[in-house]
Amino acid sequence: MSRLFRDPEARYFEDFALGDVIETRGRTLEAADFHTFAGLVGNYYPLHIDEEFGRETRFGTRVGHGSLTLSLAIGLVGMSGYLGDAVVAQLEIQAVRATAPVRPGDTLRVVGTVTECEASEGSAHGRLALHYSTVNQDGAEVMSFEQKILVRRRAG
Repeated sequence: MSRLFRDPEARYFEDFALGDVIETRGRTLEAADFHTFAGLVGNYYPLHIDEEFGRETRFGTRVGHGSLTLSLAIGLVGMSGYLGDAVVAQLEIQAVRATAPVRPGDTLRVVGTVTECEASEGSAHGRLALHYSTVNQDGAEVMSFEQKILVRRRAG
């Protein structure tokens, strides 16, 4: 018997708790991803798309854009289903730290932790802060940051 899944699960501010941990599946990045992202954002810096240039750097190869890693991390948490359909808006991204390069062939995943749950009296929304630790296939952290989002509350 098959089941139809169409929309994300209905979630509300009240469904999240301080200290919740989200562990996502992995996503392997290839050089083609670097080129695609470069075309999307217009950042063709040689460190990201020129293997010969990359070989002459301290990394020994081309490396992914920091903004690609950040975007991928947010997407992995979104695809995990943890947030469901609760998100109303992104409020802030802060404390972004790129701690290791992302090379072609690296598989990234996210360990996210809810670090803040704040609701205003009488407001239809609450604020969540999530700390993201993006790690590679060896468990080495490649990026960390905090994302603050606005989520809907249950009516009444």
